[in-house]
Amino acid sequence: MKYLLSFLFLCSQFSWAQIYSNNQHLGRNSVSSQWLDGTVVLNDGTSVEGQVRGNTYKANDVQSFRFRTEKGAEATTYKADDCKQVVYNGLSIVSLPKNLKKPKGKRRFYIAIYYGPHFSVLQDPKGSIASGGPDTGLISNQGEMLSFLAHKGNELVKINRLNFKKQFKKLLSDNKEWAEKAKDKKWFKYGNVYEIADHYNQTQ
Repeated sequence: MKYLLSFLFLCSQFSWAQIYSNNQHLGRNSVSSQWLDGTVVLNDGTSVEGQVRGNTYKANDVQSFRFRTEKGAEATTYKADDCKQVVYNGLSIVSLPKNLKKPKGKRRFYIAIYYGPHFSVLQDPKGSIASGGPDTGLISNQGEMLSFLAHKGNELVKINRLNFKKQFKKLLSDNKEWAEKAKDKKWFKYGNVYEIADHYNQTQ
């Protein structure tokens, strides 16, 4: 019970930290290959604290992490099937089934842009980044991810700038308070995804 409460507290603190530190735009985060202080939450809900680094990669996807209690200590490798979450370097990396309809199947890591108890926003490993100059019309959004993944229940949906509002309404309109708030066009916009996701979690 002690470990469960600690884990839930960690998740809630991480969610709020992400909202207020990264709400300028949907910029891509990357996993560090350096040893940094962090926590690994294991499948049984217990956590180990020490130093963590990204270990193996496939494009923008991290396949595993190395963990050690301190410098010089023997390191352990954790894959997505071995743990629920890795928190370090200001990031929360969550482990989810590759096929959400098969919760006991093989899992993979996702960097959480926003992590909540009812609804989460995850980085799209295959997503592209807005770039260009004054003639492209993208200069104000340069460096912003053009797509991300929304996770709710057993759904993992790709969201992009073009279908953002339609998909969010489809996923989140079961919350009447959220649906009413979403009528505010100044608030319900792509670049405000952190507060939009958090409002759903806080009012669900």
